[in-house]
Amino acid sequence: MVGRPGIAHCFAPVGRPQANGQVEAYNKLISKDINRKLEKVGGLWADELVNVLWSIRTTTKSSTGETPFFLVYDAEAVLPIKMYEPTLRVMLYDEAANWEAMKTALDFLLEARGNAALRHEIYRLRITRAYNRRVSKRPLKMGDLVLRKMEVVVRENEDGKLTPNWEGLYRISEEVRDGTYRLEAMNGCPIPRTWNADNLKKYFVSVFS
Repeated sequence: MVGRPGIAHCFAPVGRPQANGQVEAYNKLISKDINRKLEKVGGLWADELVNVLWSIRTTTKSSTGETPFFLVYDAEAVLPIKMYEPTLRVMLYDEAANWEAMKTALDFLLEARGNAALRHEIYRLRITRAYNRRVSKRPLKMGDLVLRKMEVVVRENEDGKLTPNWEGLYRISEEVRDGTYRLEAMNGCPIPRTWNADNLKKYFVSVFS
């Protein structure tokens, strides 16, 4: 793709590339729930998609302690089953009073979202600590030889099942910030953009006497 004259293209270093997989993780959750439904309804997955999305949006998440619906509208949704089964919430419903209560609740929405963000950060730190206990860090430094994940250069299926997981060899030419590096080929030619340590693996040279 050709850019407009006078506009330079640049790449921003990704601090945590795992965050870029949030869409894939959400799609996996949708697919898992749809598969459960398909056991009963066959191939009518499109008809079940609305119900699956509704269940995801109205289910409390362990990371925030709230439902996605609540964080958007500051009110819990009335589940369809409660519209058919008599409950006090439905039986005593008054549109005018409900509207006034919703307007009042909006004043507390920012606080609720702030508390959810705080719980999410605590949850993230707890998961990070649990993960790091099982990881033995091998920090990279200038001049180290590294291999690069085939996945990040969109070549993971280049040779089918015989495609290796890593490619290279490259040399680290610059540390942009902690965990983010610039690479160069073995002939000294710089490799475009920056690369995160999670997508690199240190290459050890074996010396035999």
